[in-house]
Amino acid sequence: NNLALTGHAVASIEEIIQSGQHSVEHSFSPPLDNYTAEQRKELFRQLAEKKIAIVPTLINGEGSLLVANERAALIVDDTRGALDSRRKYLSGYLIEDWREQVAERKEFSFDFKKFVPSLLRDLREMRESGVRLMPGTDVAVVLIYPGFSLHDELRLLVTEVGITPMEALVSATRHPAEFFGMQYSLGTIEKGKIADLVLLEANPLDEISNTRKITAVVVNGRFLPKSTLQRMLADVEAAASKK
Repeated sequence: NNLALTGHAVASIEEIIQSGQHSVEHSFSPPLDNYTAEQRKELFRQLAEKKIAIVPTLINGEGSLLVANERAALIVDDTRGALDSRRKYLSGYLIEDWREQVAERKEFSFDFKKFVPSLLRDLREMRESGVRLMPGTDVAVVLIYPGFSLHDELRLLVTEVGITPMEALVSATRHPAEFFGMQYSLGTIEKGKIADLVLLEANPLDEISNTRKITAVVVNGRFLPKSTLQRMLADVEAAASKK
């Protein structure tokens, strides 16, 4: 039906390449340690050739899986946001979901930390082979904050995978638009496209963390200065505190 198929790596990498799947969320876990470097190179070449995108959600590891469950529980119960100021913007529904996840993680025995070196190796090799990497956060997972965590993901793609800041920006703008077939209206700044822009106070090509230094946002042509954005955040905080 001409619909893009995206999902987890529930089959072997060979089967995924042949299946017609368009993107893989969270990359391949466990990593591809049972393949030689040459075998991985050939498989990654095929991923690139088939235009299968990889969304590694690295922040899910750093921000959630690698955080001690005891600390996660403290953050979830910290209604004032003293441990993590982003906590105060979350809805009561999401907090309850997080609380359930923390309880479930007490029975969680998966040692994610031991897979990190191999996972990063795979992603670096994919990048060298031309595989398209796109940022994602696996939002709703405990300690993954809507909006905020995307900036963390861009940072990890640059610092841990080795992509350039320019590649990181393209991966979050043009590439998703192309993936969804919306490149004629989104993804780049061009005449005739939807005016969705983020204006920054500092150059993200110098330091990818500068994507956080937002001075204004343009949404479908509507200009929202920093003062308006701050009021919107305050409204979100007020609404969240009532639940």
